[in-house]
Amino acid sequence: MTMKYILRDKQYIKWKGIFYHVVGYEHPAEYALAFPKYAPTNKITPWYDGTTYYERLIPHYGSEGIDESINKIKMIMKNLTKWDNIFGAEVPLIPLNQVNAIYKPEEALSNMRGKDALETLTLELVDELSSQSNVPKRFFGVTGSLLIGIHNEKISDIDLTIAGMDSIVKVKETLTALLSNNQKISAQPFSQYSISNLIQDAPYHGLHETNINELFNRIWYKGVYKSRYFSLSPIRTERETINTYGQYIYRSLGAVKLKATIIKPINPFYLPLRYEISNILPRSLTINELVSYDGFYLDLLKPNDEIFVKGLLQEVVNTVDGTRTFRIAIGVREVKTLIKIKQK
Repeated sequence: MTMKYILRDKQYIKWKGIFYHVVGYEHPAEYALAFPKYAPTNKITPWYDGTTYYERLIPHYGSEGIDESINKIKMIMKNLTKWDNIFGAEVPLIPLNQVNAIYKPEEALSNMRGKDALETLTLELVDELSSQSNVPKRFFGVTGSLLIGIHNEKISDIDLTIAGMDSIVKVKETLTALLSNNQKISAQPFSQYSISNLIQDAPYHGLHETNINELFNRIWYKGVYKSRYFSLSPIRTERETINTYGQYIYRSLGAVKLKATIIKPINPFYLPLRYEISNILPRSLTINELVSYDGFYLDLLKPNDEIFVKGLLQEVVNTVDGTRTFRIAIGVREVKTLIKIKQK
């Protein structure tokens, strides 16, 4: 099978019967960088497509959970991961000429007809978000089990995508306002749903426990719609997407600890998330950027946040002009990462 459109974050690929979650926007020619998410099983599970049951391979989100899902499949597919000189790491690469299908969020939503309670709820939520934000429905999509048609109408969440920077900003403004006063839309703020979810998930993302309450109030892209949990993931439109694979070479230089101040978000919506930092301690580190491969930190860090970070020191070489910069990365598989924000 040949690729008919540009690979984007939150798409899914089916290869040898297993569903893979596409990560980011940098992919080698004829390959997709993607991790295994659902695999066929003989056991009865909540995920079913009408003929086959699937098990969820990732026990929790975060780099360690992804690593576990990769290792499970490597037991039966030893060639799943390959060393990549551009990324400077061993990564899961799916050969596009062998995939069974590529699933696109916007197409899945446009083809949705409300065949069950969850699909009906999803369509209603998109209708409300679209009308309140004045963002056309064609910019919305679905991901996760809804995208690949194995969702459980009783327990699955509504995982939406919103494509394009203009659409993201409009939906963020609308959803923030609507959820703050709980009017005009049948949704409730995530904070009214359950803080226990964040408490449970925070360690998997390297978030220090002292920051849970403060950051919880910054989350605008999660909530509850008619008693069903929903999330909204920003993605690039196909027009915005340029595969820059090969333009930058990434070299891992080992674990590092530092203190810094967030200056501004460079890209707080698309993976990898990027934040400009300064006031670095120790001063010997010439780092000016924090990058997260973990979507947990989507639009979560704000200017003037004083942070302590344990992460991976990376050298980034621009192959076009030869410039070299250094950054600290979190949400990576190479080292265990941690971020702590100074309380004010």
